[in-house]
Amino acid sequence: MTRPARWLLTGAAAVLALTMMTLPAASDPPPTTTPYSGYWPRCGEAPDDDGLYCIESVTRNGVSVPATTTGEAPYVDLIGDGTVRYGVTAPGGGGSVDPTATWRFVVNTGSIRPRMVEGVVRDVAFSIAGGPGGWRFTLQFRPAPIAWMWPPDADGDGFADCSYDGGCGDDSTVAGLVYDGFVTGYVTDLIGSGLGAAERDDRVGMISSSNAQDFYTLYDPDTNALLVRMANPHLRSPGTPATGYFDAFLPDDFLINEMGVPSPAGLSGGSFTVVRTGASASVPFSLTHEPGGIRIHLEGIGFSRPQFRIKPKASAPGQPRRTAVVRTGTRSVKVTFKRPTADGGKRITGYDARCRRGTGPWQQRSAHASPIRFAAVAAAPVQCQVRAVNAKGRGKWSAKASG
Repeated sequence: MTRPARWLLTGAAAVLALTMMTLPAASDPPPTTTPYSGYWPRCGEAPDDDGLYCIESVTRNGVSVPATTTGEAPYVDLIGDGTVRYGVTAPGGGGSVDPTATWRFVVNTGSIRPRMVEGVVRDVAFSIAGGPGGWRFTLQFRPAPIAWMWPPDADGDGFADCSYDGGCGDDSTVAGLVYDGFVTGYVTDLIGSGLGAAERDDRVGMISSSNAQDFYTLYDPDTNALLVRMANPHLRSPGTPATGYFDAFLPDDFLINEMGVPSPAGLSGGSFTVVRTGASASVPFSLTHEPGGIRIHLEGIGFSRPQFRIKPKASAPGQPRRTAVVRTGTRSVKVTFKRPTADGGKRITGYDARCRRGTGPWQQRSAHASPIRFAAVAAAPVQCQVRAVNAKGRGKWSAKASG
């Protein structure tokens, strides 16, 4: 097992401060963060001259939003290597945006390969297209309500003091900034996440969103769980608790390759447990299937610093791969195979193999690893299959191989 890898970090307070600033327009060639090159232009409009690193289109409730608008203004910029920020500002640069609106961004990110999106938004849909040198993402969402600690600035760094590590006041702390609608977030290539190339690609299409002032999520392979950490003031207004939500889309590749889920298509609400740290009762959540993965949603979260553990229940392992039958004699074979991609969340302890000719009776053998040998089978051809075993039971037989 590897050490826990953090793959998402949100500093929502810092994002808000930058969102309220007026920033310069971007320029071609590709934007940089040192010095900061500002908001990205619309594709085909000055200063864009190549259709890269630009906004292809933005719609609000299905209506195109022009680059220059006196109303709610969309923006996209680069705030770090491989990290593209998106957002919507209210008229004049501050205040709430319409919480009922549905926004759709299409953005060309050039050489930056979009993989994962997170943000202070709701009802997020995310897709990726293009290829090297001309990647693009399509992002649809609605604004989120926020109730954040803003100010004070106790340590003088320009940002409100609200974080999972530091807390957000006590149970009497009232939010200083309350909006019905707010939008900001990131689309990232995950290059700077510390993850390996395969792990980054497992997360292609992943979505994570919340209205907490500070939240981040990490996958802990030692416990095979997703940890969600949040921070927010206790109160939206005097006597009225602040509540939040967490929403994540987990791609099939992530579920299979990292969480060990053999068959994501068969998952249901009973396939996961969600527990808040310090509590024993399971937290209510919803699990829905979408193309390419599942969505898990938690609602009505109380604050100030909750942590949730989202964990798939262990199951029998997946199917062994690349099964082959090799003749070692006239009536002897060895069956070779690769271990399943998904172990079901439990260590695989052994394998069963079975062989037969035609519709005759099966002969079965067991072993701890490949190959599994048969000393007295029928003359060629015979068909063989393999299945894996763990503490939860026996998985499905592999595809048949002949030899």
